[in-house]
Amino acid sequence: MLVVAVLLLTLAPTQGSSLAEVPASSGQKTLSPSEIGEFQTKAETGDQNAQVALGKAYQEGNGVPQNFEQAVKWYRKAADQGNAEAQNDLGVMFRLGRGVEKNEAEAVRWYRLAARQKNPHAMFNLGLAYYNGDGVEADNVSAYSWFLLAEEAGSKTAIDAARQVEADMKPGGVEDGLLKVALMYELGEGVSQDTSEALLWYHKAAERGVREALVKQADILSSTQATPHDYEELRSSCENAANQNYYEGFYCLGRIYRNGLGVTRDPHRAEKLFSKAAWLGDARSMFQLGEMYVKGDGVKPNKITAYAWMLLALSCGERGAVADAQSLQRELSKNEMEKGQEQAEQFLKQRPFAHLRIPAPVTN
Repeated sequence: MLVVAVLLLTLAPTQGSSLAEVPASSGQKTLSPSEIGEFQTKAETGDQNAQVALGKAYQEGNGVPQNFEQAVKWYRKAADQGNAEAQNDLGVMFRLGRGVEKNEAEAVRWYRLAARQKNPHAMFNLGLAYYNGDGVEADNVSAYSWFLLAEEAGSKTAIDAARQVEADMKPGGVEDGLLKVALMYELGEGVSQDTSEALLWYHKAAERGVREALVKQADILSSTQATPHDYEELRSSCENAANQNYYEGFYCLGRIYRNGLGVTRDPHRAEKLFSKAAWLGDARSMFQLGEMYVKGDGVKPNKITAYAWMLLALSCGERGAVADAQSLQRELSKNEMEKGQEQAEQFLKQRPFAHLRIPAPVTN
């Protein structure tokens, strides 16, 4: 185990974590026989809080003889009812091999269940697991992400841990960590899905120069309600990126004007912005242009040109264009499809990514 991990383990008790190995370090008063009896009675009726309290008493030898097996028994009863504190505590027992056979992977499983309920100690312990490779493959980006989440949830120990991991990370690691947290919130992976939190973390990444985060913000805001401040911040960031000739800036500005995100909807302007991004090789902008030509949104409807853009999007890796290309193929004649393919090929010849190849007609 790395030196920093040892430091983190010794710091954990200061935030009330169950990682404390010395019972006296908990700072709790000695439980009286009547208190133990009350916990026992309530725990046997299924009271989660009493089960957790009894588990801690047995783990620490507080008011009862220390008995890790009994601690595990009561933690498991509460954990099986969905108690986040018990889930984290049970994970710790598996991590340390106390009252159960040591199983770091099982510890991580229980941490995840508690972390999904925003338990800061479980989030911290997940970060620690990723940092040391305990039950999971060592991954500083994932460790950093969980320390950030633990810090957000109120873990003071995680603040120092996050700073330490930052010092260990390769260039770009911090930005990757911010993006990972944002994606976790966007997709509900490891945490409850929350688009507001996702936007917040994408914004943090964008502030550090991650242009990809601008695209993600634009995509989310195009399909959700947001505040005028959200739109204003996004537009400012996108304009800054566009001024530096980054396709992410043109793309997200195109989304802003096509969808009227905090501005008057202007599909004509959106088409010009998507065209600039497409010139730089952005597959998403090619797809947007294809949709616009199908619908006649800001441009004159033209299914042949729409087909050309869908083929270009596919050639650049936009798999979302498959269904649209298939739909157009059912509507176009063979001659019209050939014209669309010729348009797409001409576009590639004029651009710096002429090495790409237009795909053959898409089949079901």
